[in-house]
Amino acid sequence: MTDWNEITARIAAVTGGPFRPGPPRALAGGCVNRAFVLRDGERACFVKLNGAQRLDMFEAEAAGLEALAAAEAIRVPAPLCMGTAGDEAFLALEYIPFGTQRRGSGAEAGERLAALHRQTQATFGWHRDNYIGSTPQPNVMSGDWASFWREMRLGYQLDLALAKGFGGHLWERGQRLLEECPALLDHAPAPSLLHGDLWAGNLAYDTSGQPVLFDPAVYYGDREADLAMTELFGGFDADFHAAYRAAWPLAPGYNLRRDLYNLYHILNHLNLFGAGYLGLPGPPRRVHRALCGQPGLSGISRDEAGRKVGGVNRCDRSDAAHLPGPGTSNPIGTRSPFSWRAWDSIAAIASDGWLPNSPSSIFSRRTDPMADRTWRAVGRTICSPA
Repeated sequence: MTDWNEITARIAAVTGGPFRPGPPRALAGGCVNRAFVLRDGERACFVKLNGAQRLDMFEAEAAGLEALAAAEAIRVPAPLCMGTAGDEAFLALEYIPFGTQRRGSGAEAGERLAALHRQTQATFGWHRDNYIGSTPQPNVMSGDWASFWREMRLGYQLDLALAKGFGGHLWERGQRLLEECPALLDHAPAPSLLHGDLWAGNLAYDTSGQPVLFDPAVYYGDREADLAMTELFGGFDADFHAAYRAAWPLAPGYNLRRDLYNLYHILNHLNLFGAGYLGLPGPPRRVHRALCGQPGLSGISRDEAGRKVGGVNRCDRSDAAHLPGPGTSNPIGTRSPFSWRAWDSIAAIASDGWLPNSPSSIFSRRTDPMADRTWRAVGRTICSPA
């Protein structure tokens, strides 16, 4: 049973006055913690509960909220106190009543997110590890973004998947993707302060229509990683995206990097919820359209991209019938550092024959059904046809 007396006494101690709330009101939503509102007249606070072993998760969340607040770019709930009460850990936060999104609120959220991302430091990572959902998220500092993403994000999730029994093709192709991270992520981003778990459920608007962020998984990284997640599940309007890009335009090649960054969250959901999560609807489909030669961003031909890179251009293989032919549009963009080698790498990892219905595709094999189902989902995320 929750020791509310201990929790309310701790809240009273940090807020500087008596706090005698009525019965706690449970809130719906969330799959990691239990949530309540405590109200004493006009005073109220928001309390999260979990097992005592989860105290570190609450400490990391409070530190992340403090980092976001220090940037003075967008409102976040202020941490009040945390600790253990009996066999439970708790985190008490400022209670912010939510209203509805008003006209112009989405644009303001986009502008404020861009302002948050202007907060930078010299290295990628953070001063402590934290959590993405309930999954540990390592944040060991690095001066190289591709190495950080390879080791602290995709590599870590692939290791978790292997430990949970998702090996075989998933592991093999995952390792090939890790090898290509330097080619895919060579656009030299600044280490920006990120929310880290920016799906629509972690953005709301207060009663005056001002945007509020919460439930962060903070670190310093490529700002595009935050933007990528806003597109994974939807829920952010066109005004949000337009306002962000007006405040801070994106570099060429974002569409590919977006889908690569979202693989981290896809793998995390696989590790959290198991194979049942593989039915995720509506994944991004841009990479498939690009590789199949359909018009993308203003670009250059495959041959020209190959010449810019130098060395062996794997897109010139005789068996690469699934790739665009000479002279077709390249969605990379004329100023992009990406090469068709990088695009081909993602294609090769997603499936041997690229298209999910191809006879040679790993998706049609029966030797490792669990790995095939996993890569079917991952493949859909980066390459499903429209």
